[in-house]
Amino acid sequence: MSRFSGAPRLLQAIASDGVIPLLAPLQKTTKRGEPLMAILLTVFICELGILIAALESITALISQFFLMCYLGVNSACALQSLLKAPSWRPRFRYYH
Repeated sequence: MSRFSGAPRLLQAIASDGVIPLLAPLQKTTKRGEPLMAILLTVFICELGILIAALESITALISQFFLMCYLGVNSACALQSLLKAPSWRPRFRYYH
């Protein structure tokens, strides 16, 4: 459930930054600040996953997405350590 509430806001933030021009319509919000178009897209994607009804293929895909996220974070940490960037000051002693 938390993914459903966070995903539309992430889509709206990416659209607002202009990183992916295709997502430009998703940056619109309602009067109360809710990203309605991003919510509708998220509902559509969730419904597609439910209608496919092949949980084995969906779980493999979602697991790969999570692994790619972890790979991105770990790669960023490793790159910052290798480059010895002055702005890289991790507080956790054993970050790697």
